[in-house]
Amino acid sequence: MRKKKERERQALRRQYLAQQRASQPLMSAVGPISPEQLRVNAIHEAGHAVIMTRIAHGCDLTTVDPQEVERLTGHAMPGYTKPVHKQIDVPTYLCTALAGVTSEAMHANDGKVNPHEEDFNHAEEVLDRARIFDKARRDSAMATARAETEKLVAEHKADILAVADALVQRLTLNGHEVRALLK
Repeated sequence: MRKKKERERQALRRQYLAQQRASQPLMSAVGPISPEQLRVNAIHEAGHAVIMTRIAHGCDLTTVDPQEVERLTGHAMPGYTKPVHKQIDVPTYLCTALAGVTSEAMHANDGKVNPHEEDFNHAEEVLDRARIFDKARRDSAMATARAETEKLVAEHKADILAVADALVQRLTLNGHEVRALLK
């Protein structure tokens, strides 16, 4: 009961803060964020959140609020999605890592993939931690994960867009709020 009340209180606080910020432009470390860029960031993070929830253990939270991202990570980034802290297999982890850049390309950028996207570095770190160093095995794992992620992102487009809409409005969602939005 306490946890439910705390979640409700946090959701109300986030909603209040989002309303307060609505009267002011959202600021990042490099300046104001346009509504168009906020939408792209929301689609990216929604991709991570939805795919984490559909094929893994879900997410604790997802945010496109630059101040919240910096508070949580210590870094200036456009968004952040924190997975539930449970062990998952390498192919699943790769799909969740690539879900953001894939969602962004498929649903916001007319199929254009940013080759410098941090998600690719994260996927490489997953392979490193799994001690997969052979180039052929790495290339195969990445190709398989990219194909599977594209399939999942296409399959869950409506969920990704619903979560992105909520992120644009509220900037931060917890895992319960993400799950409630999934169809």
